[in-house]
Amino acid sequence: VPVEISFHSDEEPQFVIDALKEGSSVYDYNEKVTIGTLEGFEVGDPISFLTTGEGTIPVEKEGYKSVTLKVKAMATPGPNGVTVDGVLYGVGHTLVLFAGEAKFYLKVSAIDVPLQ
Repeated sequence: VPVEISFHSDEEPQFVIDALKEGSSVYDYNEKVTIGTLEGFEVGDPISFLTTGEGTIPVEKEGYKSVTLKVKAMATPGPNGVTVDGVLYGVGHTLVLFAGEAKFYLKVSAIDVPLQ
């Protein structure tokens, strides 16, 4: 069934985000599986923290942004996530992913399976 899988990274270099193009093929580098097509993406402030003797404080890393990729995929829903081409993806799954020429290190942040 068609599903939307969201992938999120707290911080990626701006030049990598600049390489994103909607409609690009999305590929799981570790599993060697094409997941689907990049339908859209959202860019925000980077989410970074520094631990000091006084605790953890948020910091902004210049030249970096957070990004969420929205990917349309054909998948089989199951009790632990969705399976694409024999690979199970669940929320929190960490992976190396290519969206066109852009390479990311991110996590599955949401899976939207339409009601059947």
